[in-house]
Amino acid sequence: MEWRIIIPVVCLIGILQLPGNAAQNPENSTSTNNTSLNNTTGTNQTTTTNQIATAASTNSTNTSTSAANTTATAPANIAKLNVVFKMNQTFNNNFNDLTHPDTKKLTETIISEVSPFYRKRFKNFLRMTVKKLSPGSIVVDSEFEFDNTNNTSPNIKEAQSTLADAAKSGNLSIPVDATSINVTDIPTTNATVTTAASTNSTNTSTSAANTTVSTTAAPTTAPANIAKLNVVFKMNQIFNNNFKDLAHPDTKKLTETIISEVSPFYRKRFKNFLRMTVKKLSPGSIVVDSEFEFDNTNNTSPNITEAQSTLADAAKSGNLSIPVDATSINVTEIPTTNATVTTAASTNSPNTSTSAANTTVSTTAAPTTAPANIAKLNVVFRINQTFNETYSNLSHPDTKRLTETIINAISPFYMKRFKNFLRMLIKKLSPGSIVVDSEFEFDNTNNTSPNITEVQSTLADAAKSGNLSIPVDATSINVTEIPSTNATTVAANTSTTTSAATTSAGSAVAEYNITFKMNDNFNSELSNINSDTAKNLTTKISTEFGKAYKNFGSYIRTWVRKYKSGSTLFSPRSGSIDVDGVLEFNKTISTPPNATVLAKALVDYVKNNSALKIDTTSIRVTDSSGFTASKSPVLASMLTAFWMTLASLLLSAVMH
Repeated sequence: MEWRIIIPVVCLIGILQLPGNAAQNPENSTSTNNTSLNNTTGTNQTTTTNQIATAASTNSTNTSTSAANTTATAPANIAKLNVVFKMNQTFNNNFNDLTHPDTKKLTETIISEVSPFYRKRFKNFLRMTVKKLSPGSIVVDSEFEFDNTNNTSPNIKEAQSTLADAAKSGNLSIPVDATSINVTDIPTTNATVTTAASTNSTNTSTSAANTTVSTTAAPTTAPANIAKLNVVFKMNQIFNNNFKDLAHPDTKKLTETIISEVSPFYRKRFKNFLRMTVKKLSPGSIVVDSEFEFDNTNNTSPNITEAQSTLADAAKSGNLSIPVDATSINVTEIPTTNATVTTAASTNSPNTSTSAANTTVSTTAAPTTAPANIAKLNVVFRINQTFNETYSNLSHPDTKRLTETIINAISPFYMKRFKNFLRMLIKKLSPGSIVVDSEFEFDNTNNTSPNITEVQSTLADAAKSGNLSIPVDATSINVTEIPSTNATTVAANTSTTTSAATTSAGSAVAEYNITFKMNDNFNSELSNINSDTAKNLTTKISTEFGKAYKNFGSYIRTWVRKYKSGSTLFSPRSGSIDVDGVLEFNKTISTPPNATVLAKALVDYVKNNSALKIDTTSIRVTDSSGFTASKSPVLASMLTAFWMTLASLLLSAVMH
């Protein structure tokens, strides 16, 4: 019978739940639906912002609790200032992308450095945002936000002076240019956030209203009038072929050094200096083709003379760590570049879209002309050092290392004496000891190329001074002119015409056969001319002969064809060393000496030096005609007479 009781109770409950039968007193209601959507219109100045309202509805099954409506309001009046300033730091192209790790790292540094100064001075400071980084040196376009509910936002002057004072104080670790700071108002953005909450335990259902924030930012305009100057100068430094590629790490490192060294002098003198860009590096010694940019909005761009003198004065002052040749600086104007960049940002949150205005940059670059008149001299000299067969190959690592050493050692002497010296090139290395065939280039635009005597004496003086780190034989230097090379380079099109002198190496060398005995024990390994023992002895002989013939300017080298076991007059079975070698002299330098003179010179040297145990009576020098000279014709005659007498006695004894 229980069902007869249950059915009426259920029906009664259903009747009570029908609309209109609920109790009118909200305090006794089982369910409360309370939705509040407040529409508030803020003060409209320039920009209208949709307000944000959130209504929460919570239904409880058994317990009825009604909480008072709560409204939380975020700062309704945010004042924004556009702050643009320059950092005296080299611009990295990665900074064009705000999402790049390098850019993120830099923007974080900027914000963390600058913000504390504003938080300390302005209690209503909210945040700083970096919107864009541009070159020149690094131009920072940022936005500062302040809570302006009580109209306590700082004025433009206060905002500007805060950053300027920080930069001047030395407490700011980033190099902000205090004179570059520009602050402008951004039209006010009003935002109201209202939250109405009604909470009824136990089961909760929450629905949030759509949120829309619409902001129109003030347009930002970069300098509209940029003046550009083409600045070409020479650095007295050895050119590395890697420098031809601007993307090569060596080149990047050098260009960064150049820019970081030169730019501060221009920033200090010209407040409107934006940046320096290296466009090209060329040999001679290192010719830097660069571009300097200035903000010419107020027609304050420096003239050519001012730009030139700034770098020249820096080079002469000794405060520039790179070796800029103060006399080589050339400055020309580049046709004006008019560039206007306007950015209008429209942001909708949570979905954000940003549209930038079209940017047009029109640039006409001035043609770059390299020295049109280059004078070349062929310089041949000898280094008193053992020749390595690998030196015959200029691309071999050993050869590259040696040629770089030679160029690095010699070039500074010419750079110091001749302002128009461009570079030194090594064309060939030959044995004897090491004969260097090189080419020296000079800018002869003003017919200032040095004469042969000056070039020869410069290297000779360096060799004699003891300040040259390589053992150049001062008496071996030969300088000749190379027919003129006319080269004109204009922008991307290059036309080079070269007429080189023809050299016939073989016909320029005079050879003499030289034989002699060394009073030393013969080692069987000497029979193999390529053995280490033979090579070491050859090196020793070559070195000593270089000293013996150092007064012969045309001497090239001595080399050994073979060694064999020999004997001496007094120790016929001791195993002395017979040496068969060749002397080489350069016929283009002077008339080759005769064999008799060469034999005597070696005898004189051996008598005063015991490094080589040469039997002076065994020395024989034979020229190309077959004429043979010995060290001492008198001694030779005496020996001949002795043997003839001995032979006669023996013959007489036999006959009797």
